[in-house]
Amino acid sequence: MAKSPFGLLCFGRGSKLRAPVQSFRPVARQPLMQVSTNSTSSKLPELHINIWEREKSKYRLLTKLEAFVDIGVMLDMQEKLTSIEILVPWLTKDEDIIDLSGQITALDAVYAIFNESWTVTNGQGGWIVEDPAGKAEPFAIVAAKSGAAVRHSKYKTSDGERFGVSVDVQHLIQQAKQAAASTPRKSVNKLYVRFRLSNAERGAYCVGEKDETKWWVPSWQRTDVIDFRVNVRRGAPINIENDVGGQFMDFAKIQLFMMRDRNQDIVYEDKLFKACRSLEDEEFWARYSLNAGDKIDVVKRNVKRSMGYQWKDGGNGSQIREFGIAARFKVVEFGVGKYIAAALILGAIGNGLWELCKEYVWDPLPAPATTRAVCVNAEDILNQARQACASNGRKQPLPVQNKGSQ
Repeated sequence: MAKSPFGLLCFGRGSKLRAPVQSFRPVARQPLMQVSTNSTSSKLPELHINIWEREKSKYRLLTKLEAFVDIGVMLDMQEKLTSIEILVPWLTKDEDIIDLSGQITALDAVYAIFNESWTVTNGQGGWIVEDPAGKAEPFAIVAAKSGAAVRHSKYKTSDGERFGVSVDVQHLIQQAKQAAASTPRKSVNKLYVRFRLSNAERGAYCVGEKDETKWWVPSWQRTDVIDFRVNVRRGAPINIENDVGGQFMDFAKIQLFMMRDRNQDIVYEDKLFKACRSLEDEEFWARYSLNAGDKIDVVKRNVKRSMGYQWKDGGNGSQIREFGIAARFKVVEFGVGKYIAAALILGAIGNGLWELCKEYVWDPLPAPATTRAVCVNAEDILNQARQACASNGRKQPLPVQNKGSQ
């Protein structure tokens, strides 16, 4: 499988080109969005990316990290694209695509995700999100139903086979219109869809550096280099647009939110880095990030140990042609297995040297002298004494009152 390292490639199909938007950044090609009198056109589309990292077991030192990526797209209801093709640098399957519409339309979800106190109305085929104060435009949230709105895709390119997802834009627009028509709102100008790609490869955005010369120590320092990109042309195949059948998309805003263990220290961040914070509503984020087969207590423990790091570009009326972030995290790793093995080896060597020292060099604990015991008959000794006295003309010794022998 071919890989485009460190990020996503997003292509739009079925769009007609328009005049370029005035921008302070150089744009090599014309943006894909259609000209519209609607005020939302210059602010869309938006791309939201969440990268989650966590341990699959509560035993932190005995488990590997898993990673999954959430992708959210905000679109104009007048969008002319037929589909958005998102290519990822790892192998994907149908079961890896998970619709998140149910999670983001819960009572406490809108505030946690969009940082606003908005209301959510359940419509037919979707949900309508509104600002009670009227300061923000309402929008529809539609479901990324696998096989309908979002499908797993495989692409044959000049440098190998690539995988990703295909988002049916016009299907989403029809869902949003149907949802709005079934509510008092009747119409909306934009829609939002979010889905998850599970079983992501950490190597698609993270490069680790270990100090392998200190394998024998119980812990060592690792540096994780974060290099995540969206639509970076450098390194992509020259004919990738023709192979996919679309064109690189431009976005009005791109936000990246990455969750990592709070014991890791960020030692470098680029100019697009905005903030770092803990997840306020830990109960919600635990439910939100729960995947099939996960244990809720393990997920809650991971959420409590996580910090969110945010990068953002756009929102000033210009179109983002490429997006790339860079950061470095210092991580302390513990090698329990190597430490135990080293301790066992050193212990065995020490015991062997001790035995050799006692045997051939010097015994620090000499054995105490032994005393031999001899059993004699007291009667025989007495008779011998009587005979000796009789032969010398002396009185016989008094008899010894002792029967038996010692």
